[in-house]
Amino acid sequence: MRIIAVVAVLMAAHVPPASPVGAVAPRSVAVVNASTSAAEMNARTTEITGLGDLFDGFRTAPLEDGRWLSFTGDATAEDGQVWPVYDNAAVVWDQGTQRRVQSLWPGGHFFPRWPDGSEFWPGQFLVSGTQVYVIGSRVKTYPGVMQWTALGAYGATVEVPAGGDPLFLRYWPTPSSGLDDTAVQWSGAIAADDSYVYVHGLRDRPDAYHARDGGYVARVPLGWLEIPHRWQFWTGSTWSRYDDNAVPTIPLGAAGTNGTSSAYTLHRTAVGEWQVTTKRGGDLASGLGRYVAPSPWGPWSWQQLLPDSAVCSMDCYLTGAAPGIPTTSGQLLVQWSRTNSSPVWAEVPQ
Repeated sequence: MRIIAVVAVLMAAHVPPASPVGAVAPRSVAVVNASTSAAEMNARTTEITGLGDLFDGFRTAPLEDGRWLSFTGDATAEDGQVWPVYDNAAVVWDQGTQRRVQSLWPGGHFFPRWPDGSEFWPGQFLVSGTQVYVIGSRVKTYPGVMQWTALGAYGATVEVPAGGDPLFLRYWPTPSSGLDDTAVQWSGAIAADDSYVYVHGLRDRPDAYHARDGGYVARVPLGWLEIPHRWQFWTGSTWSRYDDNAVPTIPLGAAGTNGTSSAYTLHRTAVGEWQVTTKRGGDLASGLGRYVAPSPWGPWSWQQLLPDSAVCSMDCYLTGAAPGIPTTSGQLLVQWSRTNSSPVWAEVPQ
């Protein structure tokens, strides 16, 4: 049984670059965003200052000062540039404006590269006051299409002063830091209730064209999120200190009819229901829906939200919801990335 009391070693081995290359003056006023719609978000997403029209895994949530924040991976710098220029980017939404945050690090990436040149691909994030906790994947990329080596799941802490620009503070390890995709990757999703932060993990299934066994669940009080040996793991009946006792609560299944994509979103609704918004059967499955449950660890039941004709397969991937972003219709915003254009937004029932 693998005990994860190796925090000090991981912390020492995986540190960001020593210092940024510049500074950004804080913005003086925070502008509260009004309600929006999928049509408005589709238009505004194509107008983000400082980004082109290609970026991955676009995750969006409200900040406590009334603005919205997005993180994305593999972003182009301007229209017409086909290949990613930035490893990742942060986008701030004020009322009527949206812009890429100026980078403090070499290369223009919001999250800096590690000393070995590996990069951070951000996933879902949790906002707590002026602190933002992001989970994601560390990868080493190589020339060519879809050429990379997985180096495990990591977290990042970002500070967002009221009215100011987000500032990367540090990386922190998860139980799967430094491990490849044969291990459970603790970068599936993150959310919280009044007592715990819940992190979902997933395991690659190369036998099913890289769909995932999803819904591995860890819990930890917010103050201990950055210390993985304080995490507890759902075994199917109780909580364990050992991550290799964790079980998938959303397994792919022999027929490949369940499971999740390589990242998704988790949130609790106003009536206390928990929802996982994803593609059932993997990134390249058709359609978009959600698993619903009374707790972050299930038991889950599937609801199809958009038909196969609305969400394509090969060209569409990395689906998720933006539950904190208000809509004029009162419906839930969902979003998916596309390989040849900007992310697409739609509205579905809450």
